[in-house]
Amino acid sequence: MHAVNSLPCDSWRDAPRPGRRLLATMLVDDDIEGDKRVQQAATELGQALRVVDIRDSVAPGLWLRWRVLAQVTRLILQGLREPRRRRELLAPDLDAARLSRFPLSGLLACMRWLTHAVGTAQKLRAMNPEGEPWHIHAHDLYCAVAAVLGPMPPGSRLVYDAHELEIHRNRKVGWVRVLIEHALEQRVLQHTDELRVVNHRIADTMGRWYRLPQVSSVHYNDHYPHHPVSVPPPGERPTLVYIGKGVHGRLLERLDRPADLLGFDVSVYLLGSALPSSISGKYWQHGPLHYEADLLARVASRRCLMWCCAESLSLSYRLATPNKFFQALAVGMPVLAAQGTYLADIVSEHGIGAVFEGGNLGDIAARTRTAEFEGWVARVVHFRERLRRGEVRI
Repeated sequence: MHAVNSLPCDSWRDAPRPGRRLLATMLVDDDIEGDKRVQQAATELGQALRVVDIRDSVAPGLWLRWRVLAQVTRLILQGLREPRRRRELLAPDLDAARLSRFPLSGLLACMRWLTHAVGTAQKLRAMNPEGEPWHIHAHDLYCAVAAVLGPMPPGSRLVYDAHELEIHRNRKVGWVRVLIEHALEQRVLQHTDELRVVNHRIADTMGRWYRLPQVSSVHYNDHYPHHPVSVPPPGERPTLVYIGKGVHGRLLERLDRPADLLGFDVSVYLLGSALPSSISGKYWQHGPLHYEADLLARVASRRCLMWCCAESLSLSYRLATPNKFFQALAVGMPVLAAQGTYLADIVSEHGIGAVFEGGNLGDIAARTRTAEFEGWVARVVHFRERLRRGEVRI
């Protein structure tokens, strides 16, 4: 963790009176099993923690549902104020990320998540009839929206944990949704005591978008124990490894070929996800849900590269330092990142793997059979230790 200056708190957020407890509550929008970042936050909050999934927020009764719809409508209209000024602010980053040509793309999903957030705010009111101060840790944007729409009595504390670059994390989104979510995030940041982001490139981007002097803190997704490392001999065909629930936008279709044509075997750990119909995966070895032992055995027997490639249509993908990157570091595995991404810059700068340029897998496979691979592994081990000591900033 690399701390920087905290955001200024609002004047109404006074210190809690002696003897008053903080209601520790974590807001999530996805299943938390296996999510190391969420689990770390739960450990920080302690045993008396309540976890609220904002997806379970349908308002009971017709009258409450109408109130939810009315508030969602107001929030959308507020998000569309000053569109020219805010579009000019965001355009230098987002034009290059190729937003959808259809301005309303993603709006229905935006409305659906806003409905969850408004419904959850009502639930929070019912959960706290005594008006006790909250300690809310909100994971992702709409969880934080739910928190700021709910009652935040004096002495409350809000941590907004942005797992990605929130307002452009989707591959198909138009300007209308971007502007609405920019306004929502701006509102959240006005009431946030601590903002957490995953790397300094995203911190810098958000600083420009919201005129923040600095974000609160950068928390890497470095949650995996480091293992001893050795380099297997080059005799066997090298292996590309993919770990993750995400199966869209990760360029996995580029690996859907026989190993003889690809130059690599492919081993995937999809953590319960199903591949889309456009990807057969029939040439791959599919690993178990609890993959750690299998992964360690594979790295010990084969020269492996972690597939950390993603489409660059989403700015969030382009700037990401994903979990699988840190999983690779933990087992001493070099990384394969897509050209044009922030991760590719890190890989090239520190010499910890190779860059996928679209048609160079054969060349990369040949390089893994040379002494260059041994250099990659040695630099991975050096890099991961320096990162944990705070000597490297990403």
